[in-house]
Amino acid sequence: MRVLKLAWLGTRSTAAAETADFFARVLGLQLEQSRNDLWVFKLPDGSAVEVFGPANPDNRHFSGGPVIGFLVDDLESAVAELRQAEVEIVFGPRSSPDGSAWVHFRGPDGNLYELTRAAGVSRSDLYQPVTPEAAYQSLAGHPAWVIEPSRIYRDLRFDSFSSALGFVNRVAGLAERVGHHPNIRIHEWCFVQLKLYSHLTGGITQKDVEFALALDEMLAGEAQKEP
Repeated sequence: MRVLKLAWLGTRSTAAAETADFFARVLGLQLEQSRNDLWVFKLPDGSAVEVFGPANPDNRHFSGGPVIGFLVDDLESAVAELRQAEVEIVFGPRSSPDGSAWVHFRGPDGNLYELTRAAGVSRSDLYQPVTPEAAYQSLAGHPAWVIEPSRIYRDLRFDSFSSALGFVNRVAGLAERVGHHPNIRIHEWCFVQLKLYSHLTGGITQKDVEFALALDEMLAGEAQKEP
């Protein structure tokens, strides 16, 4: 799985009202809603801090300290990995109408943790813009990549259509591992074009450069294995 950032913190307390007041008055957190013995605060990037009082029916399995939520890029796959590792899943997966979903699990330290697909949390800070000049410097030793103002791309030629398809499948595996997905086009039956840019920014980001480097590393490793 690939954890992107912290996206949520929840705590249940008999002193919930006092805790919520502290978060708002002392820490300066922005209160979004207060209802049914629940206080919801939002941070600038959309991350949430939630305080549950004794009368709130949600998350009654919370005990001890606060529960933190890790934002992941693929919750379903992450849950499958938890189960494969025989991690105790305490609650969920559950989902909400806005597209968010979450699961609570117990870590080796005995504490509860959350994995989440929080729809309202910004991911733009994960994609730092890179100028074409900076991308050129980073890829100076990789001349097969063409750098344009808002994208980088590379064309590769293969001996057969099936070889091209096999390469595309390996690229897909790499994309899933690193959490960044290029545009892929097969043309003229044996050519594959990989085009990299980030939809969130409309241009080149550090993620695009890192993917280009990772792809070239994968190809170099494959070449070393060839007889």
